[in-house]
Amino acid sequence: MKKPIFFICLFFLVFAGKTFAEDVARVGDATYASLAAAVSAVPSGGTVTMIADTEVTNGTISVGKTFTLDLNGKTLIGNFTGSYATVFDVQKTSGNLTIEDSSEEQSGKITCVDKGQYIILISVHGMFTMNGGTIISPSMLQRQRPFWLSMVE
Repeated sequence: MKKPIFFICLFFLVFAGKTFAEDVARVGDATYASLAAAVSAVPSGGTVTMIADTEVTNGTISVGKTFTLDLNGKTLIGNFTGSYATVFDVQKTSGNLTIEDSSEEQSGKITCVDKGQYIILISVHGMFTMNGGTIISPSMLQRQRPFWLSMVE
C-alpha cells in the first residue's frame, strides 16, 4: 500500500504547478506546439491550420516554400522585443504564402503588438496572397504599412 501512495506523491511533486504546452497548429493529422514548427514541417503545397490563438515571440518565420496558412478563426500575434521584426519573411523566388480563414465566422486575424513591427516581409519575387482573414497592424494604423517590401536580391 505504501508504494502506490509514494508514486502518487512523487507524481504531484514532479508535475505540480507545471503547465503543458498547448498545440497551436496542425499539418494533416500532426499537431505542433509552435507555428514555426508547423511551417517547418508542412510540405510544399500543403496547409498549416491554426487550432489555437498563438504568439510569435522570438524570431521570424521564414517562408521558403509554397504553403497556405489557414487562420481557422484564430488570432496570431507578433510580439517581439526588438523593433522592425516581422512575423513572416516570404523569401525570394521560393517563398509563396497564402493566408485564408476557413472558419464560418471569418474571424481569423494576424496582428502585432508594437508599431515598429511588421506582419509580412516580402522579398523580391516572393509571393503573398490573402484569401481571407484580417491583418491589423499598429504600423498600418500609424504609417499605412503592414507589409515591408524588400527589393534586395
